[in-house]
Amino acid sequence: MKSVAKRILPYAWGALSHVGIVLSLMFFVFLVVDRYNRAMAFVNNDITKGLLVLAALITIALHRILLPASAGCSKRTRILIRDLSTLCLMLCTAVLFSIFLDKEIMIINTSAVKLLVALYSACLLLISLASAITHYRKFNTEHK
Repeated sequence: MKSVAKRILPYAWGALSHVGIVLSLMFFVFLVVDRYNRAMAFVNNDITKGLLVLAALITIALHRILLPASAGCSKRTRILIRDLSTLCLMLCTAVLFSIFLDKEIMIINTSAVKLLVALYSACLLLISLASAITHYRKFNTEHK
């Protein structure tokens, strides 16, 4: 009989992938809405900052899950997943750094940080999609 953790892990992996997709698309919407209506301040908002921290945790979790899971893929795919995952972690670190500096110098209003958030969102979307596809393939081959 499988342990509870081994039974829950595939579903948690799928959920993390889908939450990453939703969060990245939310950030794109926030950036577009903030561009046209600055008075609503979607980007310079404590809720958005909390969602960015949540997205960072999801990025770290997907990085830890996706790299070993891609072992069955081709070498080219593994290298692409590894590089994309590493880029996403670096952008995640830069976004978190800018969030925690926000208290001191109000850096979140600059367009450079908004561009950084957009790049991070795109990278998170790609890694979440890769994770969801890898999860789907692995889950279907194990249950046939």
